[in-house]
Amino acid sequence: MTKTDPNFKAANRYANTFIPTLQPLYELLIEYIKYSKYVSSDDRYSHTKWDRLYYGKTDTYGNSGNIGNDALDAIVINDLNLNLIDCKELFGYRITEGGKYRLTEGNKLLILG
Repeated sequence: MTKTDPNFKAANRYANTFIPTLQPLYELLIEYIKYSKYVSSDDRYSHTKWDRLYYGKTDTYGNSGNIGNDALDAIVINDLNLNLIDCKELFGYRITEGGKYRLTEGNKLLILG
């Protein structure tokens, strides 16, 4: 979601908010989810993406009012079903002597504190 100029028409919104800001963020989010070790999907990460110009409360004919006090553009993701993988299977965590902690992934030390 990003703040936008309330006077922009659809073409201006795509040129100024969707293409340079929202679309790249959406693509990075979906790519990160697909390659994450912490989630899986039974349906190949299928979802519905909505470009919401002048994001507002939805009614039958579009937006009936703003959500919040500002004019906002947003990409809304619906129906993205993910399975969270139990992190205990991926990471090892233990307290070492002297009260220090150790977080590992396989044989790789991630954090020693």
